[in-house]
Amino acid sequence: MSQSFTGNYETDRFTIQLDDAQGEIVLGNGDAQPIAKSVNLFFKAGQLVGVTALAKNRKYDRLVSITPGPDVPYQYLARMIADDAVTAGVKLKADTATEKVPQNLVKPTRAYLDEVLPVHEVLPVLAFMGLHLVAPVVKKGGKPRHNWQTALATMPFKVDHDGAKATVFWAKRNEFIIKAGAQMKAEAPLNKDGSLGFSARFSQQLRDENADTFDETFVTTQDVHLKSVNEVGLFLYFGGTNSWLQLVSADGQTIDELTVVK
Repeated sequence: MSQSFTGNYETDRFTIQLDDAQGEIVLGNGDAQPIAKSVNLFFKAGQLVGVTALAKNRKYDRLVSITPGPDVPYQYLARMIADDAVTAGVKLKADTATEKVPQNLVKPTRAYLDEVLPVHEVLPVLAFMGLHLVAPVVKKGGKPRHNWQTALATMPFKVDHDGAKATVFWAKRNEFIIKAGAQMKAEAPLNKDGSLGFSARFSQQLRDENADTFDETFVTTQDVHLKSVNEVGLFLYFGGTNSWLQLVSADGQTIDELTVVK
């Protein structure tokens, strides 16, 4: 990936002016202050730990503030970045924008994000600084890759975790199906202060988007179509564990064992 831009350096920050009226990105250190009406990304040891706002007293050593062009509202860009990061395995410890991206702005916001800051292909200057928007992958002992195979489409996987029970199919590369009759965990886990954590709020978003698929007892009344194993875990039991280990075949093998690339 390559991009052209202009920039200027000051004592405490580096400002990047993007081409084609795409806005600007400001990189600062741990003393930098969030910029109003921008997407503020907080990093600790190179890893994303917060989007827009940090949890109280949480430390960060890098701040990246993105002010998008006029066609992309910053609050919706923040929501899309946060959702992408959580789906990619990042455990955010912060509050973030809760405004759902309106349907008519999904495509332009996604197009901007894919052009300027795609979650798996970071802006080169950020990569040079060792900043990552996804959980880092280490060759040994790191986050594994999983390959979908045609034979999986008809293989049922059982889930029995933390009060949730379901039958799940990995139907297509980017499609998981939770079959009707699944029992979902009813109550979301809370933070010590009684608030919902980020994963719980992301789970609630998934449930809101699929509200017509389950009843008041949290039993699915029709099949639920999701995009990833992470979404399956968030939808059924609010996450909190490695969901690749919670989907188990009739032979007792986890979906991780059957699909991990060694």
